[in-house]
Formats: sequence, structure tokens, C-alpha cells
Amino acid sequence: MTAEINPPGKARPLLNTSLPIRFVNYCVNIRWRDRIPLIVLFLSIVYLGDTFILWLPIPSGRQQYGVVKIRRYYAIRYKGNKTEYGYDGIVNEACAHSLFPQFGLLPCWYASRKTQEWVNH
Repeated sequence: MTAEINPPGKARPLLNTSLPIRFVNYCVNIRWRDRIPLIVLFLSIVYLGDTFILWLPIPSGRQQYGVVKIRRYYAIRYKGNKTEYGYDGIVNEACAHSLFPQFGLLPCWYASRKTQEWVNH
């Protein structure tokens, strides 16, 4: 057995600094196929929690549904590459106060950004 002797003037590090680097490399090098079930599980728990919170008014007194006003336009195409545009007016669209689309309704945070609707005929 040979003992390692530090040369004079050079101190030996107290901690092994390569250990955290090895741990980070291990976490980064996990294969995507190993991460997919965890990602699916996480997203399904968030979606079910969002549905549960919308179904029950948590916190109490919170509005579960809202209304967004949307301006509806029509684009009617005719022969000869002619298009006629029409304005239908303002339509009230129901939305859900949630993160994801729930019960066939868009989330209000998304629906409030889409205030124009184009219908092609």
C-alpha cells in the first residue's frame, strides 16, 4: 500500500466535489422512456384535481363558470375566388374557471384572449 502524500503548499480538498456532479449527470441522463410514466401520472393528477375543484366550489363562494363576449365574423366564399365578409354581432360564450377545458367548455383564461371568431362557409 502506498499512501498519498500531498505536495507542500497544496491542501487536500475536504469534500469530494465530483459527487454532486455525478448525481446531476445521473438525473440528466435518465432516459425519456423512464420519465414518461411519471409525467403522465403528474398531468393526470393535476387534471383530476382541476376537475374536482371545478365540480365542488373550492374555495366556497368562487364562481365556477363565466361568460366571455366574442365578436363573430363570417367569411363566405363564392366562385371565382371571391369572398364576402359578414359581421354576426357579439355572442356570449360560456367558459369554465379552470386550467384545462372541462365539461366541453374552454377555460376562461384562454377564452378571454380569443375575442374574435371567424366562421368559414
